[in-house]
Amino acid sequence: MTGFNDIVDLLDSLVIGRTVRKHGPFWRGKTRDEFVSLKVFGQAVVNLEAPSKSNILLALKGETPFGADLPGAPEDAVFNRMPSGGPAAEAPLIATIEAWITAGCPEQATAVARTQAVAAPITDLDHITYWRAFDDFFLYHASEEVSEQVGTFMMKMTPAWKKLAHGTASEAAWNAVRSQAPIVAATKTIRDNHERILAEHYGDPADVVAVLDSHWKFGGDLLPSDPQSSGPHQHTMNSPADWANWAPFIDTVLRDDPTDPFNLLVARGWQVGIVADGLVRQRNIAIPEFDRDDPSLKINVITHYTALDGPALRAAAITRLLQSGII
Repeated sequence: MTGFNDIVDLLDSLVIGRTVRKHGPFWRGKTRDEFVSLKVFGQAVVNLEAPSKSNILLALKGETPFGADLPGAPEDAVFNRMPSGGPAAEAPLIATIEAWITAGCPEQATAVARTQAVAAPITDLDHITYWRAFDDFFLYHASEEVSEQVGTFMMKMTPAWKKLAHGTASEAAWNAVRSQAPIVAATKTIRDNHERILAEHYGDPADVVAVLDSHWKFGGDLLPSDPQSSGPHQHTMNSPADWANWAPFIDTVLRDDPTDPFNLLVARGWQVGIVADGLVRQRNIAIPEFDRDDPSLKINVITHYTALDGPALRAAAITRLLQSGII
């Protein structure tokens, strides 16, 4: 079932880039209990006894007492359809909020709910909530254990993998580093939680097209601003060098199991993201095999990397980073 934070994100998606007048963004900065008991202009936002009559749903649908700005509005309509002056909320979004209220407004979301909802079109909102959850778990709100494991992985694996890529270290030396107990534990923590976060936002199994689109927009700096982010409001790669920091993880999981769907998906996402970074964002990353002026660039890039198997993806990562001078 969808959780309270998901509802906040859905409401935020309706007003991105616009000023909310009069009542303001009343859903922000509230706990679940505060939101459920909230009144706006004296009207209860949520009606647990009759969920379909909840004012938040009537407002989004433009049903009495809302809809005064709509053609043929009933005489007893007092307020505009919400968001006032903006595009109408799409039916799947309204249905998600209604289902949440009907279920008693649960605090926490579950992966099952996202899997069932994945039939609905994936939007940029889904993308920014995914990247926010990823950053929060591994960075901004990481537990001490997770922070230590991620740090250990990056500090030991990145320089070791660069030596492998440059041919100054052998496969045996690289595998010796990968097999160290702290690295094995860190790899499992990163992999298991990365897969869990993907499932919560893109379904289980994950919607491959949506995930690759998300990485394309992340790499190309094409995602909308995220005012709920714990860090920078723009979810995008901080620097080209950061692609290299994640390459050892991609290499490791593909060596562990080169046919696993998750391992292949994150490897393809990495490739799609770095191409978008170089061609769409136009940073100094060499991407000679694709043309930034190609009108079908994104689909051609995604098609190309979707066709590569695990060993080919590992080799392509080394080629990309050497070719671009990132490592």
